[in-house]
Amino acid sequence: MFSSRFERMGDLRDLKKATKHAEEALAATPRDHPLTATIHNNLGYFLSMRFERTGDLGDLQKAIDHAQEALSTTPQDHPDRASRHSNLGSR
Repeated sequence: MFSSRFERMGDLRDLKKATKHAEEALAATPRDHPLTATIHNNLGYFLSMRFERTGDLGDLQKAIDHAQEALSTTPQDHPDRASRHSNLGSR
């Protein structure tokens, strides 16, 4: 929800909150949990949005890392696997 508000209003504080909540969710979720890939994917997206806004290359690298982790934790036969590949290629 914070990321949606950021997209609508452009306030970086909302993006910071979205990123913080995704990081906390990731820390609380076991690596083998079914939502781990989705959390990595979301966190990567938030970080890539922040990079686009601030130009911080550290955020871009973290976004790539999370997109790679989202892909690696998505099973081969999962319907979201193709979109994970696409996200990694586009970030």
